[in-house]
Amino acid sequence: MRITNCDSALPPENGKAAAKSGRLRRRIRRRAGSEQGSSLVEFAFVLPMFMLVITATFAFGFTLTKYMQLTNAVNVGGQLLAISRGNYDNPCTAAVNAIYNAAPNLVAGDLAFTFTFTNNGTSNQYTTASECDTAAEATSSPIFAQGESVQLIATYPCSFIGYGFNFSSLGCSMTAEVTEIVQ
Repeated sequence: MRITNCDSALPPENGKAAAKSGRLRRRIRRRAGSEQGSSLVEFAFVLPMFMLVITATFAFGFTLTKYMQLTNAVNVGGQLLAISRGNYDNPCTAAVNAIYNAAPNLVAGDLAFTFTFTNNGTSNQYTTASECDTAAEATSSPIFAQGESVQLIATYPCSFIGYGFNFSSLGCSMTAEVTEIVQ
């Protein structure tokens, strides 16, 4: 589109006012074709999205680190549980304490455990370490039979907090499990 001279529609001006008007028109035309402030406007549009991506990346990284710690700690606890037959008075409590020690950055009160012992096709499941220890100490207990499997599952809540909103309230949780053979 080309701007044509629209001065014919305006009333004739005299001297000083005409000179100011002409300079103003030239200045407006010159600035209209300039891209001087466009980068600032583009930056203002892109900055919030960029900050959101950066924050999400950091939150995902922290959560992934916690998940890796949880997985490693559950492996340590499962291995201890598998070799603890006859070595510990409270094998499930020893496994839970090993998990706490292997993952010091996780809040111990937020961890939930499930112990599942399989013996001759029958599964026995326990949700607390003390319940599991009581069952293991019983003389007629079928758990902790050599060559049978033991499964340890640990659950830990996610913690996505960003921009004043707690995303963990949406029900996110991390689960790590390990199955070992009782030695």
